[in-house]
Amino acid sequence: MCSSDLFELSDVIVDQPKAGRVVPELGNANIRERFLYSYRLIYEMSNGDDLHLGSNSWQTFAEGEV
Repeated sequence: MCSSDLFELSDVIVDQPKAGRVVPELGNANIRERFLYSYRLIYEMSNGDDLHLGSNSWQTFAEGEV
C-alpha cells in the first residue's frame, strides 16, 4: 500500500463524506466506511465539519466507540 493512496482517500472522505457506505453492523447513517485494499476505514460524521476516523481491519466498533 502506498501512503499517497491513503492521503488521496482521506481527501475524498473530507470532500464527500456521504460517499462511504453505512457500516452494516451499526446501521447508523452517520458512521460510514470506505475500503482501501484490505483496510477498512471507518469514520463518523458529526453535525459540524468534524470527521472522526477509526481504522482496523479486524475489529468491529460498537456505536459510540468510533
